[in-house]
Amino acid sequence: MSLHRVTLRFSDEADASMVTGEWTTEETARTTFRRWIGLYGSGMATIRFEVHDDDGSTVVVDTWPAST
Repeated sequence: MSLHRVTLRFSDEADASMVTGEWTTEETARTTFRRWIGLYGSGMATIRFEVHDDDGSTVVVDTWPAST
């Protein structure tokens, strides 16, 4: 079973505050990703949507802003 993770970082600094949510359903993670863009996307925040597979691999599905 894949784990869908959405991470919100409030600054580019390595020790910046971070919020992470994890879900087993992609739909819930994608909805959260879009919601967090609406809430925090106009500031300095970066948001990542990743999928972590059982084999240990990680795929970045989407980021905001898109260039991060």
